[in-house]
Amino acid sequence: MRHGDVPLDETDIVTVNVINHHQLNVTVFNVASGRRDRLGEVTAAASSSFKVHLRRLANREMQLLADPVGSSRTTRTELLRVDAGDTVSWILETDLARSHVEIH
Repeated sequence: MRHGDVPLDETDIVTVNVINHHQLNVTVFNVASGRRDRLGEVTAAASSSFKVHLRRLANREMQLLADPVGSSRTTRTELLRVDAGDTVSWILETDLARSHVEIH
């Protein structure tokens, strides 16, 4: 560690697992106060995992938004209340309206 480096605090992590059954790649965002914070992209028919620091979430709340690449149809979760150590699993279905989310 270099002088002045702050050790990473991994105690406030929320893991977001996205399982994409949709036929398009999707870009995943956390939406807060009307602002989109990009988490990453999930390839069609694949899954990805993202780490989010709780300190970046106002009131320990997150709302995920999936924006399929090349389509204007997005979907989002309801407002999710999370704590450190939680795992959010979001399953994006081929019909995005049927997608669902679980918190463990």
